[in-house]
Amino acid sequence: MDGREDGPAREPPPRRSAARDQVGRHQGGERLPLLPDHARGGRRGQRRAGVHQAGRRARARRRAFGDELNVKFLVCLKQVPDSTVRVKVAADGKSIATDGITWSISPYDEYAIELALEHKDGDPSTTVIVVTVGSARSRDALRQALAMGCDDATLVTAADTVGGLDVAKALAAVVKEAKPDVVLCGKQASDDDQGLVGPALAEALGWPHVGMLTKIAAVADGVELWREIEGGHEVWTAPTPVVGLVHKSAKEPRYPSLPGIMKAKKKEIPEKDLAALGVTPGAPRAEVVAMEPPPQRGGGKILKADGDVKALAAELARLLHEEAKVL
Repeated sequence: MDGREDGPAREPPPRRSAARDQVGRHQGGERLPLLPDHARGGRRGQRRAGVHQAGRRARARRRAFGDELNVKFLVCLKQVPDSTVRVKVAADGKSIATDGITWSISPYDEYAIELALEHKDGDPSTTVIVVTVGSARSRDALRQALAMGCDDATLVTAADTVGGLDVAKALAAVVKEAKPDVVLCGKQASDDDQGLVGPALAEALGWPHVGMLTKIAAVADGVELWREIEGGHEVWTAPTPVVGLVHKSAKEPRYPSLPGIMKAKKKEIPEKDLAALGVTPGAPRAEVVAMEPPPQRGGGKILKADGDVKALAAELARLLHEEAKVL
């Protein structure tokens, strides 16, 4: 369930280049051209013309087939150490120490939840289900998602050490029972950054999948998917059911509301185990040999000009050449 390394909570969006946006197309889909993100000035109204055109087409189809599309989303999430927490290596040297750790939903999975809830905001007939595979502790992540506005949740109990392929098999079994139109996963989990489960889930289901999503819109004949690429976005159309791997959303993930928190506390969360889903965990395909924290950075130096700029420049050049060895 694939989303952060020890650092800022969310990485900044990539800088735009001067390249033009591309046009994506799923087999059987339609082309939706977009103008370059860097358009400015008098072309400001044209800059988002492609997106606005796509939105008009989506609204037209919804008017033709009814405003309520009854789309069912299933969002796969993973509970990970919060990105603001400094993790420590456990005594075995192969895992992290969990004492005193604050746990949260993996950031990219939060974006996936937000995308589904944004669709629900515009179409109340939408249903959003969240599922996770993990220990009993993961129930807290599901309640957080329910408090954000999701409708139902399912916990598949398994050891935290279960492999990504087995997680994908378990999720596939839940998906087959739930029969959603769209499955959303974060593009990668922030604890291991593997990005394995989403594509493996799509393969297990035999469904198409599109990665790096930033926006999704349901239409009568499927979904329109905006995916981020270098220099802009592609817009794809795909039939449902489909799996989407989420990179960002237009809005930051919403905070749970107080009424949502109270409601989530009372919500029943059914549990399933791997055996009941017909999944027998296989032998690990990879072994963690050792974990160690990144090396500490050396101290910096502050050079004072004292009015002699030439001497400062010469000293800076010497340090870059002899100590930093970058010149």
